[in-house]
Amino acid sequence: DTGGSILGVFPHATFEEETLQLEPGDVLVAFSDGVTEAENGAGEQFGDARLASTALAHRDAGPETLRDRLLDAVRQFSAGKAQADDLTLLVLRYLGG
Repeated sequence: DTGGSILGVFPHATFEEETLQLEPGDVLVAFSDGVTEAENGAGEQFGDARLASTALAHRDAGPETLRDRLLDAVRQFSAGKAQADDLTLLVLRYLGG
């Protein structure tokens, strides 16, 4: 729930910080706004809820497969509509120390 402005645009921007403790097997998905703001033909956005639902449905997959499933879901939702922004995803699985 912690967030702020986009990174790198405003030279004096301040951001909230939050620390999370990852447990072995936890997955971190970082994404650009182009992923959640991808639109379908009706102008509806993919959104955070669809992203989370898709990630949960494939949470046991490897990072590469999870990334591919997320991007596939966005592309299917958009049904060929041209993207207005980039689709950038980073998927990490914490294996523990």
